Amino acid sequence: MRDTLNDTDAAFALRFASVTPLERLRMATAMFDGAKRLIAASVRSAEPLITDTELRVRIFDRLYAGDFDEVTTARLRTSLRTRS
Repeated sequence: MRDTLNDTDAAFALRFASVTPLERLRMATAMFDGAKRLIAASVRSAEPLITDTELRVRIFDRLYAGDFDEVTTARLRTSLRTRS
């Protein structure tokens, strides 16, 4: 499924091609950080009393839930809950 127009894709590719690799990395990490902030805001809106620990787990679930088998997902959730 595509959600962007070809003109948008072309403009995005041109913008990325016009900057240094370091700046591309900065742009990509900024977009990822923004996505995590949006997820956190969405979760906090639905669950205002959520702990920071459980928020980390919810962010993990939204970003990576389909990337691991059930055993690995459970182990990673446990790790997120036990780290300080």
